[in-house]
Amino acid sequence: MINLQDIPGVGDKMAQRLIKHFGNEEITVTAILDGDIASICEIEGISHRFAVSLVHEARAISKGKEVSEFLKTREARDIYEKVLEIIKGFAPSKYAREKLNIYLPYPSSQMQEIESVRQMTSEYTEIARKINFDPGFMEKLAEVRPLSLKYPRPKIRDRVLITANSQDFEYARQQFSDSFSVQLVELPDQLIDAISGYSHIICSHRSFLEMEFPSDVDPEFISDLRQAEEWQIIPENTISFFAHNLHTITASLEVVRTVKNAGYETFEHLGDIDPDRIEHILLNINETGSLRQGIDPEIDRLRLSIEHMDRCIQDAVKDATSRISRILEDRKLTLSGQDMVRAISGEIEIRDMLEREIYHSYMEVVRDTKKRIASELELDQKSIILLDSVFFTHITYPLEIDKSAVRSLRQQLEHKLERKTIEHIRKVARDLHQYIIPVRSMVKEVLDFQVGFAIGHFSCEYDLSMPVLIENTGIGFRGARNLFLSSSNTEITPIDYSVGDTSFSPEDNSESVVILSGVNSGGKTSLLDLIAQCTVLAHMGLPVPCLDMEIGPCEKMYYFAKSKGTLDAGAFESTLVEFSSVADPTDKIVLVDELESITEPGASARIIAGILEMLAEKQNSAAIFVSHLPELIMENTECNIRVDGIEAEGLDAELNLVVDRNPRYNYIARSTPELIVERLARRTEGNQKIFYEKLRNKFHDS
Repeated sequence: MINLQDIPGVGDKMAQRLIKHFGNEEITVTAILDGDIASICEIEGISHRFAVSLVHEARAISKGKEVSEFLKTREARDIYEKVLEIIKGFAPSKYAREKLNIYLPYPSSQMQEIESVRQMTSEYTEIARKINFDPGFMEKLAEVRPLSLKYPRPKIRDRVLITANSQDFEYARQQFSDSFSVQLVELPDQLIDAISGYSHIICSHRSFLEMEFPSDVDPEFISDLRQAEEWQIIPENTISFFAHNLHTITASLEVVRTVKNAGYETFEHLGDIDPDRIEHILLNINETGSLRQGIDPEIDRLRLSIEHMDRCIQDAVKDATSRISRILEDRKLTLSGQDMVRAISGEIEIRDMLEREIYHSYMEVVRDTKKRIASELELDQKSIILLDSVFFTHITYPLEIDKSAVRSLRQQLEHKLERKTIEHIRKVARDLHQYIIPVRSMVKEVLDFQVGFAIGHFSCEYDLSMPVLIENTGIGFRGARNLFLSSSNTEITPIDYSVGDTSFSPEDNSESVVILSGVNSGGKTSLLDLIAQCTVLAHMGLPVPCLDMEIGPCEKMYYFAKSKGTLDAGAFESTLVEFSSVADPTDKIVLVDELESITEPGASARIIAGILEMLAEKQNSAAIFVSHLPELIMENTECNIRVDGIEAEGLDAELNLVVDRNPRYNYIARSTPELIVERLARRTEGNQKIFYEKLRNKFHDS
C-alpha cells in the first residue's frame, strides 16, 4: 500500500482533508486506487479533474509505471485522446466525461486490468443494447449528478433546547447550536426567561418534569440527550440532505429500477435500496425541505386556515355589519309613557332601549358570523372556543372584534401547525435516516454506471466488437472502419488487413514488419490511424471498430506521423534520437508514416532499412512503415520484409481517383501521378490543357 503523501499534489493539508472524509489513510488510498471519483469529489474544493489526476498518479506509483508507459509518442497519445473524445460524446454528464479519463491503454504486462475492463465493457454493451433507445431512461440517467454535501444547515429560530447541567449544555452547544438555541436552566426561576419567545421547547433532563411550565407551553422531553438520534433533535438536517439532492436521488432510483426490471444484476449488491419504498417516503417533501401539500390533510387545513384567516374574518365582519345596518333600518322604536318618563329622569338611556330592542337580532348575526368563520377556516372545537372571544358581548356598530383575541387564535393555529409539522417531519426523517448511507452508495454506483453505460452506448452506436487477444505477435482484422471517418459521417470502405501471425494473414506470409506502399490520398495514413485506434482500444480493454479482430498485446505503441518537410540538421538528429527508443527489447507495435520526408530519398531509404532490420530481428514487434520508396528500401536491406500496396485503379466518370483501399499483400503499388496529370488534362482548356497533355505523354513515352 502506498503512502497518501507519496502522491503528487497531496500535501499535509490535503492529506488531512482526505483522511477526515474517508476515515483513515488506508481507506483513503484504497478509494483513490479504485477510482472512486464520486467520493473524492464530495470533499469541498476538490474538482473532478483533480480527482482524476489523483487516481492517475496513485495508480502510477502503485504499479511502478507512468501513465504514458504504453503510449510512447505524441502522435500515439493524440490517437488515444481523439478516441477518448469520441467515447466522451456518449457520456450523460460532466462527471462521466471526467471519469472516462481514468481509462488508459495498459501494456501487456498489466493484462489483469485489460481483462477487467473487457468484462465490464461486455456487460455494459449488453445493457446498452437492450435499453439504449429508451428516451425516458436516458433522460433520468443524465439527471444524476454527484451528491451535494455542501448545503446550508437549517436555522430554526423558534426552537430551544434546555439543559439541566453544564455537561449536557456543552455537549448540546457543540452539536446543535448552529441550528437552534441551547440554554442552561439549573434553577426553576431561570425557566421562564430561557423559554421566552420560543414555541418549540425540548427538555433534555428528567428534572424538568418537576418544573411548572406556563399553561400555553407544551414541551417535549428527552431522557438521554447523548442517546438521541439526530432525526429526533434536528429532523430538518436529515430532510435537508434528501431535499437538496432530491432530483439526483429520484433519478438514481429510476435508473436502478429500470436496470433491475430489464433483468440485469448491476445493482443487486445494493441490498438496502428499495426504490419504491424510498420514493414513497420522498413524496412527503419538496426540494426546499418543506412538506408537500396534500400529504397530511390536517397540516393542509391548518396552513389554509392561517393563510386565509385575516381575509375571512374581515369579509365576515363586513357582511355582518351590513346585515346589522339592514336590521336597524327595518326597526321602529315605540316608547311607552313610562319609558319616556324614565328616559327624561335619566333612569335609562335611549341607547340601552335601542340595544334591548335589537339585542336578539344582533346576537343572531354574531352567531352566524362565528359559524361562517369556523366553517370557512375549518376550525376544530378548541379553536371555535377561542373564536368566541374574538367578538365582544356588548353591541357595537359597526361590528367590532378583539384584535388581541384574533392574534391568540392565530398563535394557537400556528402552534398546532408547528407541532403537527414537526411530528410529520420527524416521522419522515426517521424513515429516511436509515437510507442516508445506502442512498449515497446508490448514487455513487449510478454515477459509475453512467461511465460504463457511455462505453456500452459507444460500442452499440459504432457496432464495435471485442477483439480476440492472441499470444502471437501481430494485428489482423476484417471489416474495420476508421472511427475518425465514421464520426464525421464520411462514407468509408471496410478494410481487411493483417500484419504478423494472425488467422487473417495470407497463407505462409505472417511477417510482422511491413512496408505499405501506394498512391497519394489512397488511404495509407487512414489505415495507420485505424490500426492505432484498434491497438489503443484493445489495450484499454474496449471493443474495436471491426467485424472481427485479433491482436497480440504488447508493451509499447509508437506512432510517428508524417513530417511537414525536410528537416534541418538539428531536427533531423532529434528525430533519429526519438526513433532510437524503438531499439529496446520489449515487444511493441511501431507505426510510421513517410519517414523519408525527413531528408533526401537515398539517405531516408537507408535509415528506414536499418530500422526495419532491427525490428525484424527482434521478432517480438509488429511494424508498419508507409513509404513511397519501397524499392530503394528493399535494395538496402537483406531482411525478409513484406511490401503491401494500396493501388489506384483509374478515374471515374467524375474524374475522381478510384482506389482499392484494401491493401494487396506482397505487392508494390505504384504512386500514380500519371492519373493526377490525366485528371488535370481532362478538366482544363486551352494552353493549360496543352501543358498537361504534354506531361501525360511523357508517361506513355517512358
